[in-house]
Amino acid sequence: MLAEQILEGHDIYTGMRSRDELSRSHGLFDLVVWVDASRRLPPEPGGSTELSTDDADWIIDNNGPEANLPGEVARLVEEITSRLTLADAFARNG
Repeated sequence: MLAEQILEGHDIYTGMRSRDELSRSHGLFDLVVWVDASRRLPPEPGGSTELSTDDADWIIDNNGPEANLPGEVARLVEEITSRLTLADAFARNG
């Protein structure tokens, strides 16, 4: 499976577009992130992806000024850090 191959050498899989692939590999991911620029860029051609924001666990808003993007990414980093801290505490006390 492509996702498994990519994750063997990388921490991130960018650009998945297939619903079947996401369904089959969802357990491999800690978090599915969607970067939304839909109000800033024209839509991709119909059929270019089967996925949408509904498939994401986290959405980064990339519609505002470029200066806002670091704050959006920082919120994601806080979420990941929080999840890791919680998982670590659970593992110690589990």
